[in-house]
Amino acid sequence: MSIAQQLPQRAMTAPERAIPQAGPPIFQQQPFEVDPASVAPDMRDLATRVRQLMSVRRDQVLQLPLGGNFFDIVVTASGPEAYAAVSVMDGIQRVGDERADACGPVIEDPQRSWLIWLVPPGTSEQWAPHRYAMCLGRPHHLALPAVTSTEPPGP
Repeated sequence: MSIAQQLPQRAMTAPERAIPQAGPPIFQQQPFEVDPASVAPDMRDLATRVRQLMSVRRDQVLQLPLGGNFFDIVVTASGPEAYAAVSVMDGIQRVGDERADACGPVIEDPQRSWLIWLVPPGTSEQWAPHRYAMCLGRPHHLALPAVTSTEPPGP
């Protein structure tokens, strides 16, 4: 016998009362503005990130700050040589049954013929100038298209 079966039971009766019908819920978005000067210094970064997330929800371009706790980026040309480099890195870094993108996240910008490699934060501080790639971190930003975008802009 379980503990619940051993406990004394009390009969419950629902009170007789009419419950009024509720109308449909109404959610109104209220625009608000925050004066940047009124934000505490230690909260500015958080406030900026919240505004950026709100932009994503509105299907707007996201300006993501580089460095910090996120990532830095390395920008290279795209094309057959770049795709071959990605393939080689996939082969080297893949362990066992990992997915084919074992080299890490890479974003292709077809308009500019760039590959944007997401690398650990702080990489830009250790990166020496290079003829074939550029590494960017703080204070730069990466513009990401709206979540609903599936094609590059333009004709």
